[in-house]
Parts: sequence; structure tokens; C-alpha cells
Amino acid sequence: MLARFHSFCCCLVRRKDSPAAARITREIESAAHEQNDGIERIDYVTQDNAALIEELAGAPTSQAHTLHEAVAVFRLGGIGNEPGLRFA
Repeated sequence: MLARFHSFCCCLVRRKDSPAAARITREIESAAHEQNDGIERIDYVTQDNAALIEELAGAPTSQAHTLHEAVAVFRLGGIGNEPGLRFA
């Protein structure tokens, strides 16, 4: 798309062979490059954020598993004369 825009700008300069048209064309082309650079930076940050989210999404599962292992030694009683809490 940028190449097509550049071609359009060159055509415009040939038709309107004036310093003002050339200056405006350069400014537009410069702005287009800046926008492209900005979009690339946004894309990089978005991909980085997505990777962090995937990493964090696994954390609760891992933490739940660790907690489950930590409390697995306890058994709840409550039937008849059994104590309510005892070590396995």
C-alpha cells in the first residue's frame, strides 16, 4: 500500500511541478512512515502482552495445584465421634 501511495505522490509531483506540491507530498510520505512505525510498535507490544497473559493464565492452575498438595495431608471427619480435623 505504501508503494502505491508513493507512486501516486510521484505522479502528483509530475503534474503539479511546484515546490508546494513536492513539500506536501514529502510531509504526507513522512507521516505515513511514522504511522507505519507506530503500528509496528503497537503490534510488538500487543504480542508481548498476549504472551504475558498466556503465562499468567497458567498461574492460577499452578497455584491451585500447589495449594491442593499443601492441604492434602488434612482430612475432614465429622461422622460419629471422629474429630473434625486430623492428620492423614
